[in-house]
Amino acid sequence: MRRQAGLTGVEMMIAAGLTALLLLLLTGLMAATSTREEALRARVELQLMGGVCERELTSAIKSTGPVDIDGDGWMDYPYFFRDGAATGVYAFLAHLPAQHAALAGDPDFGPTWEMAFRIAEDAAGVGYPTNSVTGLLEWSADTYAVVLVTATNGVNEVRLRRHDATGTLIEDRSIARHVERLLFQTWNGPDALSADPGLGINQARATVWFRRAETGKDPLRNQVESETNFRTVQP
Repeated sequence: MRRQAGLTGVEMMIAAGLTALLLLLLTGLMAATSTREEALRARVELQLMGGVCERELTSAIKSTGPVDIDGDGWMDYPYFFRDGAATGVYAFLAHLPAQHAALAGDPDFGPTWEMAFRIAEDAAGVGYPTNSVTGLLEWSADTYAVVLVTATNGVNEVRLRRHDATGTLIEDRSIARHVERLLFQTWNGPDALSADPGLGINQARATVWFRRAETGKDPLRNQVESETNFRTVQP
């Protein structure tokens, strides 16, 4: 007796089981591929963001220098403050400290030192930022600051802020996200951490530690550093 073409019930059950197993394997493979791609994108994004941040910080340092606003012989800017705690005549710069995930022993653990500064400005509109009589640089009335804050979504950001002569915030721009720590240093910084005697009198260093949380994994990390000369040393 010839067997008719087609599948028996048992064969159909076996085929269905094999199909389900194949779909399960494909789904797992696609999920694993998607996870790897997502991790790769996050790592690349962190690297690219580090490059942008480094250029922004270099530009900020190169645009400023020691500034004596009131002519008393003391340099009023750059002004360095720790974890948002700006005080006295600089109180308008104060902000809540950023939230941190790093623990003691982590490479990105430690306080943040931020910088406020003035930039060289062509106040007379003559095409260059120096006084035609004294030959000295003229400085903006606005105050700029590079700070680390926690955004409303819980992600830390380095932001470039601009305050007018009254202290009112008139510009607030993000230059990097997923930042654990920010540190400005000069040769004579306010404390042992922010001071590096190896730096020149006309230099500053900015270091940024990136940290991006990964569910069930160690965080992604990146670190960038910019060591740059100020625009000038004002006599």
